[in-house]
Amino acid sequence: MSKVTINNGQVNVAPSPTNKKRRTVNKKATPLFIYQVIDKSGSMGNVRNDVINGSNIYINDRKQQSKDEKRDIKMSVILFDTTVKTLYDNVDVNNIELFNETTYSPSGGTALWDGVGLALERAEKDVAELDDFLVLFAVKTDGEENSSHIYKGRESVIKSKIE
Repeated sequence: MSKVTINNGQVNVAPSPTNKKRRTVNKKATPLFIYQVIDKSGSMGNVRNDVINGSNIYINDRKQQSKDEKRDIKMSVILFDTTVKTLYDNVDVNNIELFNETTYSPSGGTALWDGVGLALERAEKDVAELDDFLVLFAVKTDGEENSSHIYKGRESVIKSKIE
């Protein structure tokens, strides 16, 4: 199992020590894997436009960063309300479409633990065979957990992966 650590706001996922096979993504610059975990529960309705605009600025900035630094940037976008939905799974940032009122429409409860837990699982899988990589997690939420099913009662599993 990989270990996720946070140091000065930088999230790192250590490769699994049992996995001997490694692959290299890109020699230009250390590849960056970004996981946007975004609350789209009903309470986010009053900040809907802020989330759409802020997310679009962030995506455009990462596209420019990829170009400027000649860096491979892969992005996963995970939305959660009462359930968890993956909009993008480890996709080149240049292929990520901007948010709009159709792709971001708040409703339902807040399955925060499920959203974060599933994103951590995805990160572990994405970098399992890499030696050199950066991982960035961005969690956008306004509330507390109230709808998780997968990680309900298993919050300690998530917390043990984040230091």
